[in-house]
Amino acid sequence: QSESLLSSVGQTVFYNKLDHRLNPSEGYFFRVSNDLAGLGGDREWFRSRLEAGQYKPLWFEWIGSLVGEVGYISALGGQQ
Repeated sequence: QSESLLSSVGQTVFYNKLDHRLNPSEGYFFRVSNDLAGLGGDREWFRSRLEAGQYKPLWFEWIGSLVGEVGYISALGGQQ
């Protein structure tokens, strides 16, 4: 078992138009984040992610939701 040190810095932008934070029934959200690892550690990579979702009332107490996430990660410094 080998040891490694990972350090990273990142930022996230979150746009939220949901009607309730924990139990939404209507609205949508977008989240974009970027992370850069390798600032003093032995792993170097860049990661970017986008997540989005929408909630809509269907009928009675039923809520429809569609949530998706896509991302990209790339090794830096010649690592694989």
